Amino acid sequence: MRRLLCLPVFSALVLAAPEGSEEARRLRPDHAPTPFTANEIRKACPEGRTDTFRIERHKETWTHTMKFLKCDAEGAEVESTNVLEDGTTKTTKDRQAWTDFQTQASFPELDTKITDETIETPAGKFECRLYTVQKREGDPAVVRMYFAKKLPGHPVKMTSEENGKIVFTMTLIEHKEGAPEKKKE
Repeated sequence: MRRLLCLPVFSALVLAAPEGSEEARRLRPDHAPTPFTANEIRKACPEGRTDTFRIERHKETWTHTMKFLKCDAEGAEVESTNVLEDGTTKTTKDRQAWTDFQTQASFPELDTKITDETIETPAGKFECRLYTVQKREGDPAVVRMYFAKKLPGHPVKMTSEENGKIVFTMTLIEHKEGAPEKKKE
C-alpha cells in the first residue's frame, strides 16, 4: 500500500517542479534526470523539424530521417524514413506523446553516469550531456547517448558496445529547424 501512495505523491512533485529543474526531469525516484522535459522537447520540435542520422550496425549502413509533421500540446506525428545503401526506402508514420520522447531517455540512476562533453558530427559541433548507461558494473553492454544541450530531443550521437566493441552507432548528419511555434492570441 505504501508504494501505491508514493507514486501519486512523487508524480505531484514532478508536476509542481519548476520547468527544466532536475526534479521536473526525473520521471521516477530511482531514475536519473532526463536531459530534457517533455515541454522542452515540444518547444524544440515544431512542425517541419527534420533530423537525418547515419546508422551503422555490424556491416550495414543506412540513413534514418525523422520529420515532425503535425504537432500539438500533447504530441507529434512523426514520419520516419530509412534509406538503405541499395536505395531501398521504407517510410512509416507514428504519433507519440511528448512524454514518450522524454521517457525514452529515462534510465535507472545506479546504471547511469551523466557528464558533459563536446562532440562534432557532420551536422555541427555540440555541447552535450553524455549519458553512459551500463546495467551493472562489469556488464559487457554499454550505451552512450550524447544529448545536445541546445537541441532538445533525440541524441545527436549514440553508440552501443558489447565486450568493448562498438556494434551500433547513430550519428546526426543533418538538422533542419521547423516552423517557429505559433503564438496563441
